[in-house]
Amino acid sequence: MRTAAIVGTSAAVLGLLACKGDGGSGGGGGGTAAGTATPATDALLIRWKAPAVGSVQDSVDDLVQHLTIHDPTAPDPLELTLGRHLDKRTKVVEITGGVRTKVEVTYRDASESQQVASGDDASRPLAVAGKSYLVWIEGGEGGTIRATAVDGGDVGDAERELLVEDHEGELGRMPGMAQVIVGRPWTQGQAVALADDERREVAAAMGPGTTVDGISITWTGTEAGVASFAVDMQVVRGDGADQMKTSSHAVVRLDVGHARPVEVTAHAQISGQRSGATVEGTMEAHTVNTYPEGP
Repeated sequence: MRTAAIVGTSAAVLGLLACKGDGGSGGGGGGTAAGTATPATDALLIRWKAPAVGSVQDSVDDLVQHLTIHDPTAPDPLELTLGRHLDKRTKVVEITGGVRTKVEVTYRDASESQQVASGDDASRPLAVAGKSYLVWIEGGEGGTIRATAVDGGDVGDAERELLVEDHEGELGRMPGMAQVIVGRPWTQGQAVALADDERREVAAAMGPGTTVDGISITWTGTEAGVASFAVDMQVVRGDGADQMKTSSHAVVRLDVGHARPVEVTAHAQISGQRSGATVEGTMEAHTVNTYPEGP
């Protein structure tokens, strides 16, 4: 079984919720200056601010999955814990039409772990660990992700796979949940269920083969300039014998003044089929974004 594919499914959910990337096109509804809230304390409207070339975002992502795998060829279920840790710095290199189209990314730390119940924890660095890359999109929204080493050198297949996974849906468009949070008036405590066309947009940001069955978002309040949103989401990736489903609840925190993601904490139930085996379990995830150079 390719356990990396299971991690990738949950990583896509986390990436979407975390709104990876500093800034977007400023699209959406009107009426309020970019990065500001409406005056009423029970109402909020955030307009996304396009990032500046040279702006920097530091991100730390931690993802842990506890899985039970029922393989029909094995006598007993396999209890497995999978983890992934990414610590990276992303610098905006090019902006086109108000959205990021090229970035420089340095993976200061990148590792994954696998532990079988009652067994040793096997941890190893990922292919991108300690390396820097240029990553860009060709063809605009929905185009092809390309990457080279920061000096222009070629990247290996394992590196390319990770870079595409980490950036698909994030270049050439508004990143992640920004598509549906910004430009929309929010009433505190009122859940908003996304329409079909909005769910399709969110699915596109998560990469090929993704269907979003439902998303409900509730603005729960703002404290010290940071707005919190509760997000409940049901996602399906793949089909047939290779299909994974996640049902997640997350708290997403956004800096209202700069319209950028600060933190996401998520929990999800996982179930599905992978390479003929039945998979079920849970995911815990946490992302923290900081901006060392300020606004």
